[in-house]
Amino acid sequence: MKRTWVVLALWVAGALPVPLAAQEIAEATAIEVSLGRLVSRTLLGYRLGERALLPVGEIAELAELRVQPDGPALRIVREPEGTELRVDPRTGRLSTETDSWTLASGTFVLSQGEIYLTTEDLGRLLDVEWLVSWRDLAVTVVDPSDLPIGRRVAREWQRRVRLVQGLEIDPSVPLLPLERQALDGLVVDYGVFAPAGSSFEDAAYSLAAGIELLGGSLTTAWQNRSGSDTAERWDAAWSTIWTDRSWITHTRLGDGIGTGPRPRTVRGLSFGNAPYLRPNDVGEVAFTGSLGPGWQVEAYRGGRLIAFDSADALGRYSIDAPIAYGENPVEFVAYGPFGEVRRFSRTHRVDGTRIPARQLEYGVSVGACRTDRCDATANADLRYGLSTRWTARAGVDQFWRGDSLPSLFHPYAGIAGMLGNSVGVEAEVVADAVTRATLRFEPSPDVVLQAEGTRFAQGVVDPLLTPPGRTEQVTVSGLWRPDGRLAGWYVEGSLDHYRSERSQTTGGRLGGALQFDELQLFPAVRWQATRLDGLTLEQRSAELTATLLPLAGLGPWFGQVTARTYLEVDLERGVSVVDARVGRMLDRALRMEVGGGWRRFQGPMVSLNLAANFSSVRGLFSVDRRSGATTTTQYVQGSVLYNPVSGRFQPSAGPALERAGVTGRVFLDGNGNQRFDEGEQLLPNVRVSVGLETRLSDATGAYSFWNAAPYQPAIVAVDSTTLASPLWVPAGAIAVQPGPNRYRIVDLPVVPGGVIDGEVIRADGTGAPGVTLVLRHLETGDERTVTSFSDGEFYVMGVRSGEYELSVAPASAERLGVVATPLRFTMRADADGGSVAGLVVTLR
Repeated sequence: MKRTWVVLALWVAGALPVPLAAQEIAEATAIEVSLGRLVSRTLLGYRLGERALLPVGEIAELAELRVQPDGPALRIVREPEGTELRVDPRTGRLSTETDSWTLASGTFVLSQGEIYLTTEDLGRLLDVEWLVSWRDLAVTVVDPSDLPIGRRVAREWQRRVRLVQGLEIDPSVPLLPLERQALDGLVVDYGVFAPAGSSFEDAAYSLAAGIELLGGSLTTAWQNRSGSDTAERWDAAWSTIWTDRSWITHTRLGDGIGTGPRPRTVRGLSFGNAPYLRPNDVGEVAFTGSLGPGWQVEAYRGGRLIAFDSADALGRYSIDAPIAYGENPVEFVAYGPFGEVRRFSRTHRVDGTRIPARQLEYGVSVGACRTDRCDATANADLRYGLSTRWTARAGVDQFWRGDSLPSLFHPYAGIAGMLGNSVGVEAEVVADAVTRATLRFEPSPDVVLQAEGTRFAQGVVDPLLTPPGRTEQVTVSGLWRPDGRLAGWYVEGSLDHYRSERSQTTGGRLGGALQFDELQLFPAVRWQATRLDGLTLEQRSAELTATLLPLAGLGPWFGQVTARTYLEVDLERGVSVVDARVGRMLDRALRMEVGGGWRRFQGPMVSLNLAANFSSVRGLFSVDRRSGATTTTQYVQGSVLYNPVSGRFQPSAGPALERAGVTGRVFLDGNGNQRFDEGEQLLPNVRVSVGLETRLSDATGAYSFWNAAPYQPAIVAVDSTTLASPLWVPAGAIAVQPGPNRYRIVDLPVVPGGVIDGEVIRADGTGAPGVTLVLRHLETGDERTVTSFSDGEFYVMGVRSGEYELSVAPASAERLGVVATPLRFTMRADADGGSVAGLVVTLR
């Protein structure tokens, strides 16, 4: 209907006196119009010299701009700003909110009620840049990101990518912001390693505790080393994270890891602006190729369609795919014009040093060394994302070593990135230390080749960053999988060459994997030759590892047994190692493994291992007999957490230090105030999700979850399918930012709901089937849809209390050509369930 009025208005406008010079010399032609790579359409346009004239109304609709007739003029509304653009064919005037101009004579065309403007005037009107190619009969908006269609596509794409990665926090979910407490929480980690029959002095212990102090994490740790004169070590540190600042994101005072590409433990100060938890999403890269005209290509990752494209007239395609840290394998399925199907894969690797484009990150650390090789150390590190593919790095490492040894000053610079999607390059120069270059070729997950060369600086007294005496090192490695569909079959190998001042070593390994159902075989051969002062020492060996996965056909007990064997043969001396082990889970938390074997120079040996992994503690008991002696050891690890809801300490398997938790109660909110009040019903056995983990509330309605990332939002929600009554409705999900070393209390209200029923009728009183209705909560804006049955009746359960509006969905009303007056009603809170019956929606 709207389109009809627009055409009618333009037809009337076309009958008015306007400059016709353009119509007399302009040449009508079909033009391929593209808004970036978002959408394209073939439209009727005009060629006026080297200028292209395009239909304003159709371009506006293509860009998802709202078009409204205003007499003979045309109004274009740009959302969400609500700005108005106006095209008046009577006066030849164009206007925006901030600009207005008159078209030059002969620079526009009126034809069949449509207004045609030059790309220059359209660009000025829509604030975009056009690219005209008459050779290809194509015009393109270079960057459509600020148009409504560009914003919508970007929004949907970002949402989909984040949902896939589990990082999406829906803006509609209310957020409980971070509470920085002056003093709160308590976490204790412990560990004990003790040989059986040993004295107290021979055992090793560790104990660490953490609290939240002044909005940050204060931790202290103590550990001893069995049988050592320097048995004890103390560490203490205070750290905090800022999630709302770009210039600084983290600070640590005390013991910790320093900054830079070669971090070490220091006792001092460190700070920087790198993200506490780096988002997995790095950006997008284009996967391009050529198949031939008429082909269509679909891209999948993890079985999920992520993009598609059609080959152009030259047979080329280009697909923008989101990339994350690590390997990014993308599977492609291409369909030819005559039914051909091709499948192939590509990959793009992003190493951990890469940062997003145009992002600057720094890190600074300074403090005392925690080893006896230096007195103090400092680092200043700077990284910048040159593009999605390239990151540059520079900085300096400084070591002070007292009077006996000279201090070391190591400025460094490096760059890492990709040439296309298959070739990775990394280069680094560290003054008075190393010069290193790495080249990686990975066209698909089935073919990987890598070469790395390093030259070490000479003449450095007691170097800290390089192996003493080594001058150069070269390593080449590769992997080939003959068939990508058989992940358990591959060949891999490596070749290494080391040179020092007096010797050189060359070695290699060639291995692979074969899988036959539950049997996996890993054969390999090794070779190494070392030359020292004119003498050559060679070693050659072969090995075979076999793993047998559980065989269900062996019955309920033996069908859960796993087995692993290892055989190593020295090609000159014979068998050197034989080892065989079998294991089985005795229950959900206890695993037993029994093994035995033989080693040259050690003789036969047998062992028994019991590993326990309970929710409150982890442990390992091991008995090993070799060379006529029996050794028994035990190891126990766990944590203790203070829970403010129960007011008690609770055990955990840990480690739990510098992590966070969420705890609270699930209750029936009878008065609807979203708070737990004395006497309100607590709900047991309700499933609660915190991020990707779930817990059941206990008999008192309480739940608790530990091991969340502090400072980072996590969504907490109730699973409505586990509620005792189908009429109860969760009040909604909530996002929470927990603090370090403590629980954050989040009580979860469940509101009593009800049932509504009614019918949709036509004006003659007969039932209207298949009509979509929208049920909207007036306070929250939440909407639900329901479709009328074949007799026109409808029925909705689990409607929470509050004021509602019931209306016909616009699309359904337009399809049927009807209107209906919205109904308003109130669903009252009732623990036993309320009801609103007899609602009638009349279509007119």
